[in-house]
Amino acid sequence: MPSPFEKTTIKSLTMPNRFIRSATWMSMAAEDGSCTPRLVETTENLAAGGIGLIIAGFSFVSPEGKGPLGMTGMHNNHVAAGYRGLVDKVHAHGTPIAAQLAHCGIQSTPLEGEVLGPSDIARDDGRLKARRLETFEIDRIVEDFAAAAVRAKEAGFDAVQLHFAHGYLGSQFLSPYYNKRDDEYGGSIENRIRFLIEVYRAARGAVGDTYPLLAKLNVEDFLDGGLKAEEGVFAATQLAAEGIDMIEVSGGSGDSGRLGPARAIKSSDDEGYFHQNAMAVKKSAPIPVAVVGGIRRFEHARRFIEEDGLDYASLSRPLIREPGLIKRWQEGDLSPADCTSCSRCFRSMLKGRGIFCAQLKAEKK
Repeated sequence: MPSPFEKTTIKSLTMPNRFIRSATWMSMAAEDGSCTPRLVETTENLAAGGIGLIIAGFSFVSPEGKGPLGMTGMHNNHVAAGYRGLVDKVHAHGTPIAAQLAHCGIQSTPLEGEVLGPSDIARDDGRLKARRLETFEIDRIVEDFAAAAVRAKEAGFDAVQLHFAHGYLGSQFLSPYYNKRDDEYGGSIENRIRFLIEVYRAARGAVGDTYPLLAKLNVEDFLDGGLKAEEGVFAATQLAAEGIDMIEVSGGSGDSGRLGPARAIKSSDDEGYFHQNAMAVKKSAPIPVAVVGGIRRFEHARRFIEEDGLDYASLSRPLIREPGLIKRWQEGDLSPADCTSCSRCFRSMLKGRGIFCAQLKAEKK
C-alpha cells in the first residue's frame, strides 16, 4: 500500500514524499518577469517545510502571454537564467522544484503586442477584448512553450509542468466556452485538444525523453457550455498516450464563480473537491495522477493516496499560511492546516503586494 511519506520517482525527478505544492501565482516577480529576493525567500521557506515537490507559480512563455502583476517569466534567456539562484536555494534543502509554463491567452496583460485567444472575444461594450489567433501564430506559441521548457531545464528546474487549466490559453482551446473555431483547432474534442498535444510534442522534442514533463489539466469547466468531465478525461487519456509523465487534475476558471479553482471550504466534506475528477482520470489514464482542491486535513490526503490509489496530494492555500505544514504532519502533529480557505491571500496579490496570509497578518496585530 502506498504511503503519503514514501519516496517516489518520475524519470529523473525524485520526490521525498507524495505531497506537492500546487503552483500558485505569487505576485512577487519584477515587471519583466525576473526573479526577486522576496520570491527566493518565500520559495526557500516552502522548501524548508518538508514538501515533496514545489511547482513554482506560472511563468509566461511569450511577451503577449503575460498575465497578472508579478507573474514570473520564462520568455527569454536573460530572465530565465535569473532563476538559477532560486533553484539552487531550493535544492539546498533536498527539495525538487518544477517550473510551470503558461500563456494567459484572453486573460493576458501583455508586455508587448495584443491580447490573443482561440476566438475573437468581445467586451460588453462591443469592442474587441481578444483577437483570434491565426494558425501561424499558434505555431509560434507552440515553439515558445518548447523554448521556455529548455530555458527552465537549463536553469536547473527538475521538471516542467504545462499549464492547461484555469481558463488560460491551453484550457481556452480545450473548452467550447472559449473556443468557437471551425478549423482543425475547434469543434470536436479531438480538434480542441490539438493545441495541447502540439505543445507537449514540441516541449518533449526540445527537452528529451528522460526529462519529466507534467501537466495541470482542467477536466471540467463547471460552466454552461464549457468543458464536460467526459471530454476532460478524454483529453487526459490522449496526453497520457502521448507520454506526459503526470497529470495534476483541476477545474474551473475565473468565470466559474463559486465553482472555480479556489473554492470556499465550510466543512471537511468540502475538501478535495476535484477528487472525483481525479479518480476518473486515474481509472482511464495509466500514469501518475495528483489531486488538488481544498485539501486541509492529513486524513483526506492519506485516504486519497492509500485507499483510492491516487499518486499525489497537491496543496496551495494551506502552504501560504503554513509553509511547514508537511513537516508538521510527518513529525506526528496531524491536526488540520491552519488555513481556513478564505482566499484573502489572493486579494493582496491582485493589488501587487505579493502573496501572504492576510488572516494571519490580521491575527498578529
